[in-house]
Amino acid sequence: MSVTFSKPLIYGNIILFGGAILFAVIFGIYQFANERERASYKNNIPIYLDKPQNPLLNKYDAPKDSVVISGKLIPVNLNSNAIDPVFSDLPKALKPETPEQVKTVVWIRCQPKPSSLEYTDGTKGISNECELIFIDFLNKKFLWRDTVSVSPPNAKKRGDEIPTPDPGENILRYLEQIARRE
Repeated sequence: MSVTFSKPLIYGNIILFGGAILFAVIFGIYQFANERERASYKNNIPIYLDKPQNPLLNKYDAPKDSVVISGKLIPVNLNSNAIDPVFSDLPKALKPETPEQVKTVVWIRCQPKPSSLEYTDGTKGISNECELIFIDFLNKKFLWRDTVSVSPPNAKKRGDEIPTPDPGENILRYLEQIARRE
């Protein structure tokens, strides 16, 4: 007894698996390029984490519209002591091409917090609350602090895992709206 496969089935499988492999290769190249881009700043992370001497203001001490950042900025994730992935998506106006162009450092510290939202099974959702601390890198002084919150996704959870929302998009939108001067 021999098994024969039709040409459309064979071609369909080739296209399906070829497409999956192509997608994996493109995704891998994208990830590699982002990691490589952030790697040039890796040696400067200890400098970016130096604590300024002036006191950190309460976020209500200065109106948000009075805060102005200088030049290009670097987002540093305090949870991992690494350049935050949001760096890869910064617009050209905010993104330094070299570590020497960094004039503002943004410390990002995210923590999951219980949310008032519930999933369909009654489980409480988890929001992600991120504190953003802006530092004038050249003058070594705190500028501003604020909080960005991200609500849990309005979807069914998978199994017992309660998803924590990714704050990247909200942080990026916040950074794009901050007043700047060159």
